[in-house]
Amino acid sequence: MDSENQRAGSDFPATSATVRDLIAVCGSLVHVMSRETELLRAMKTLEIRDLQENKVTLALSYGQQVEQLASDPARLRAVEPILRDELKSAMGRLQTVGKDNERALRACREANARVIHAIAEAVAEAVEGLADAKAEAAGAAG
Repeated sequence: MDSENQRAGSDFPATSATVRDLIAVCGSLVHVMSRETELLRAMKTLEIRDLQENKVTLALSYGQQVEQLASDPARLRAVEPILRDELKSAMGRLQTVGKDNERALRACREANARVIHAIAEAVAEAVEGLADAKAEAAGAAG
């Protein structure tokens, strides 16, 4: 066995535990992001606040664990293939749900922008109408 595999092999239990943890984090993120997407599509944006802290915590954990595994590729190669496949599948699900969540976020932002624009136009028309009415009243009084 070469020194790289020996080094990776010595970290095998820790790396396997890290991979299992990362798989669990991916699953939790998939759940949270799926729920957030449902709420966005239902325009229940106030309920999303309850998910945000958990989502941020999970995302930070995900980033740290991915960085840890990426820092030493030999460690990941030492993990049993079935566990690597499970990680690949979990990360694939997360990527798919993440893209769906991004689309829902974008659609919600666009819908909110349209509502704000419509409100601004209505206010501008109302102000214009009041100015016209004030001018007419001043002309009639004069």
